[in-house]
Amino acid sequence: MPRQVLESVLPEAAQRQRFSELQAECRDDWGRFWPAVEQALGAGSAAQLQLMSQLFFLTVGNQPLVAALTAAEAGHALTSALDLAARGYYDPAKWESLIGGSIPPGFPGSDPDAQAGSYAQHLAAQVSVVFPTAVLADRIRRNILPIAGNAAIAIGVADFLTSNQGQFEIGVEGVDAYIARTGLAGTPAEVKAQATQLQQLYLLTPDDASLAVLLRHNLSSAHAIIRYAPTEFVRTFADELGGAGPATATHTWAAQIFALSRLPRPSRALFQQARR
Repeated sequence: MPRQVLESVLPEAAQRQRFSELQAECRDDWGRFWPAVEQALGAGSAAQLQLMSQLFFLTVGNQPLVAALTAAEAGHALTSALDLAARGYYDPAKWESLIGGSIPPGFPGSDPDAQAGSYAQHLAAQVSVVFPTAVLADRIRRNILPIAGNAAIAIGVADFLTSNQGQFEIGVEGVDAYIARTGLAGTPAEVKAQATQLQQLYLLTPDDASLAVLLRHNLSSAHAIIRYAPTEFVRTFADELGGAGPATATHTWAAQIFALSRLPRPSRALFQQARR
């Protein structure tokens, strides 16, 4: 973390010295380090330092971009990197307006604009990869991912994902299994059904754009997809799914998932291979 950032959070030299000592003592044991920082330097300072650490990691150590980001969100200050998901930073356009000429080396492109575009794509993808459940929730709230039924059901699905963020991760555990494991009560049947459908389609698609295509066409499961013959599916959806290759892969993967689901005792480990 740059010295000037550390000084802005910890203005006293003794505080910075203690922070350095804790880094040396805990090394890479972050589960021990941040509670120790909170105890030694206070909850507010620990939270701010942790946020700055997360943002510097996400941006590949880009101090000007971190400064531009925090300034852009000054009216409703970020409290953690998770806030990026709820504020749309899974969209490269949100980053493009902040990057300017500050681009770390190694991002491809024939000119600075192209390199900035590659960097913005990388940043947006990082947010989606690190916070997939929160990103889906925000996409649903913005109606980027259409949920069947009325607006109340869509908001219910988004609320379910948001309120269980950190415990339930899309693509890792089934909705029914999560509710049973945690004893969660009060989830309406319609919300549970749509969240389950979302989970199934998430496992079938390589990205959220493809997921949105399947939702728009009410292709709610692997079975719904393989009701199309392979050539028919490709002919019908190739343009929206990014070409014949991605459409073929989607249909092939749906057929494999459906076949696994028909086994007498399907192995959970097999389905875990479907994770993005």
